[in-house]
Amino acid sequence: MNASLGRALIPPLRDMRNHAVRRWAGLSWAGRRVITICAALLGMGLSWALVYEPLQSSLAKNRIRIQELRAQLSIMREQATAVQSIRTMAPVAASATLGVADVAGLQALFGPRTIVTIAINSSPGNATGVATFKVAVDQAPYSVLIDRLEQATGRYRVRVLSMTLVRSSAAPAQATMPALVSGEILLVDSQ
Repeated sequence: MNASLGRALIPPLRDMRNHAVRRWAGLSWAGRRVITICAALLGMGLSWALVYEPLQSSLAKNRIRIQELRAQLSIMREQATAVQSIRTMAPVAASATLGVADVAGLQALFGPRTIVTIAINSSPGNATGVATFKVAVDQAPYSVLIDRLEQATGRYRVRVLSMTLVRSSAAPAQATMPALVSGEILLVDSQ
């Protein structure tokens, strides 16, 4: 069998194999035993370094990753439950939620010197009601107020129903200062 293996190898490999066989045959029994033990230790060390250690490291990393994914899964399940409850809400509740969002948006738009409130008036043609927003203004610059009113009508689906403004008693003496106004603006949902 060795002779057939030696003939099947290409000449440079056959020469190397023959040289190794001659050297192995020339070793004493103790020399062969030492080389065999060293080769076994080398094989075990390489197996540990190239197989066992990477597997153990991967196992530890995967355990941590599994815990993170389980936490994400529980959060996603909670969110799915919340989304499902929102989807099953009645349309009236959805439009009321939208009106509250509009109040918050209008309040942020007009600023801290204003108070924005909402009233939903039901009309015969509209079962869900029409939202009316009341914007109470206290000593705001007129030009800024008009600019923000224009932004509100462009950004939200509202139109001006009525506007009552009076010049503030603390009007500036200089012509370069903007006029301060106080009053009330009624905005109505344009749907």
